[in-house]
Amino acid sequence: MNISLIQIAQASGLDTFLQRINYYIINPLIRILFALAVVYFIYGIVQYVLNRSNVEEKARGRAHMMWGGIGILIMTSVFFILRILVSTFGLDGVTVNESIGEIDIEIGDIQIEN
Repeated sequence: MNISLIQIAQASGLDTFLQRINYYIINPLIRILFALAVVYFIYGIVQYVLNRSNVEEKARGRAHMMWGGIGILIMTSVFFILRILVSTFGLDGVTVNESIGEIDIEIGDIQIEN
């Protein structure tokens, strides 16, 4: 039995496993977190506008807007930092597409795209 063929088969299985984690877990999680930050920000705007006379509710709305904005900023920064890392270190097979919220990883000959 050739041991090198077994190692290649195991590595290919690991590559496929990592790509599937990226496709089915990481990319959807990034989109969900970004969407939650936007919804939280919009909720803060609505709460701020509807409660003009109540100072406490207005302050809560302002806090929701602030934290939602911070969440949006963090999620946008993640894509920016990943793009810098990929281009700086010349990581072949990794594509960061912040316009649609995706990170594509190509390992070996196998590629899973969204």
